[in-house]
This record gives sequence, C-alpha cells and structure tokens, in this order.
Amino acid sequence: MDYKLSLIMARIDTLEEGQEVLTKRFFRRAIMLESSCLHYLLHNKRDFDVLNKFRCPKIFQPLTVNTEI
Repeated sequence: MDYKLSLIMARIDTLEEGQEVLTKRFFRRAIMLESSCLHYLLHNKRDFDVLNKFRCPKIFQPLTVNTEI
C-alpha cells in the first residue's frame, strides 16, 4: 500500500499534520498567555469590529516587511 492509503486505513494523521497541531497547541498554551515571557513579541490584536467583516479573520495583524535594501 502507499503511504496516504495506509494513513487513511489506520485513521492517523501525517507527520506534517501532527507537527502543525503540536505547534498550534504550543503557541496557544505558551505564548498567547499574557503571563508568558514571549508574549511581548506578539503584535497588537485587531479590533473585533474589523474581525467581524472578514471571511477568514486573523487575530493579529499580518507583518509587513521590506525586502529591498
């Protein structure tokens, strides 16, 4: 059997999906808490009035970077 079919039959996630779940859990538990030592690195949260207007809202504003020197 190939890899994807084996995963479906065994009802398990791929390694990539498992890593993504663990990363999101770590972020929520370790960084989102205001008592976290890394919390200051996060941008300000968006206003709820703005979030309600988007189809797929993101809590934090996207980073803007300049790649030109």
